[in-house]
Amino acid sequence: MKKRTILILTILAAGLLMWKWLACGYNPDKPTEFYPILTRLNDGMKHEAFVVSNAPCDTCELRKVVEKYDIETLPLDTLEKYESISRTYYKETKYMTKNFKEGEEYDPVFSTWDNIQDFRNHIDDILMETHHYSVDTNQKYHTVWVHWDWDYKKGNKYVNRIKELFQDWNSFVCAKKKLYGIE
Repeated sequence: MKKRTILILTILAAGLLMWKWLACGYNPDKPTEFYPILTRLNDGMKHEAFVVSNAPCDTCELRKVVEKYDIETLPLDTLEKYESISRTYYKETKYMTKNFKEGEEYDPVFSTWDNIQDFRNHIDDILMETHHYSVDTNQKYHTVWVHWDWDYKKGNKYVNRIKELFQDWNSFVCAKKKLYGIE
């Protein structure tokens, strides 16, 4: 009886894991694509938002894919030009698409009450955020937040946070390129 119970629980656990994996919609045979939907420039600051199509479900794999994209699309001169560069990555959904334009109407209709595209409607769609900033000439920080959990009591959406310190942006770029086998 005990062996039968263990077997049933093992099969149930494996089934739940498979369902979770398939429910994500990730297809490892297709490429993960990034679509820029917003760029804001302020004094010494740059913020960008992207929609990610075919994003990995696994947070470690998601971090690798996004960091590699960051390294490939953020040249060294851009990192040195701005004091702060932040990027927000949203998963592609029915309403958060590569055609998202804040202030325009949703198509199809999102809500009959308020049908205007707004980033506040997509907080749960945030996959990850990256932030590159300088404290002074010798302290360059690279911070990553992978959104895999949301704590409604504390409002803490940055449960999985990694912060790295580098001497300069060149050492950061070299380290990440080596890590991801670029060049």
